[in-house]
Amino acid sequence: MAETCRLNQRKPSKLNPVRFRLTLPYGLLEDEIIQHGVFRRTRNPQYVGYVLMFLGAAAGSGSQLALISAVLFVAIIHVFITHVEEPHMRRTFGEAFEQYVHKVGRYFGVGEKRSNTD
Repeated sequence: MAETCRLNQRKPSKLNPVRFRLTLPYGLLEDEIIQHGVFRRTRNPQYVGYVLMFLGAAAGSGSQLALISAVLFVAIIHVFITHVEEPHMRRTFGEAFEQYVHKVGRYFGVGEKRSNTD
């Protein structure tokens, strides 16, 4: 039986002034940064998986068109992450997201991971 999203009553917070908190089927909350599991190694594990899948399929097929499509997909995803998703995360979570950026690279240690000496 498939789980559905649940609304849990809670105290309003600065990030989410609503009295209810949305709990997604897999137990994650929409108003906190996930920093456990694979998110300790990469901020974008789903995109890393997509890229590996498309590049693997392109390499396996031996098709230049598939390879070009995969590279185009990588470029589009990177632009989306850097120009849409990360600015949204910065506006939503502020300093908490900046600390996460300092600890965890965008793509398994690659991309905007900064040392504490910056």
